[in-house]
Amino acid sequence: KGGAQLARLNSPAATLAEGLLVVAAAALIAVPEAMLPLLAYDLLFAGLVLVFAAEGGAVSQLLKSRFLLLVGAVSYSLYMVHGLVQSLFLTALAWLAALAGQGRLFVPVAGANRPGLAAHSGLAADLVGLAALVAALLAALAVYRLVEAPARQWTRRRAGMR
Repeated sequence: KGGAQLARLNSPAATLAEGLLVVAAAALIAVPEAMLPLLAYDLLFAGLVLVFAAEGGAVSQLLKSRFLLLVGAVSYSLYMVHGLVQSLFLTALAWLAALAGQGRLFVPVAGANRPGLAAHSGLAADLVGLAALVAALLAALAVYRLVEAPARQWTRRRAGMR
């Protein structure tokens, strides 16, 4: 019944509810030391499920965009390839830095055991990060289309044979 009532919300009210819940969830994630009672997290999650199940607001419409649906479809492939792409990018950058005589292009990232672009790199670091993201998405799309989707079709055909 709750979902049906939420579905009757007009689009501005649904958009407002979605926006407020997304901001609240982001705030709870961004400030983990808030130490709210577990019930607060449970209520927030229940609210998110109810409001987004109605699919009545602008955020829901954005989440149903063709691009985000594609990202959702390839998300497991992205999870599987992102580490490899990151490693390849860092290795290539270290190799290029050595060729250019820039031995300290990388500095340790605080709390991590991986190299990262030096903070003074600014725009260059942002562009490399964007290029790595695009490369990871393209690799994930290839893995999805060449491996994951055919494997899913094969298992569905196989299950239908039994």
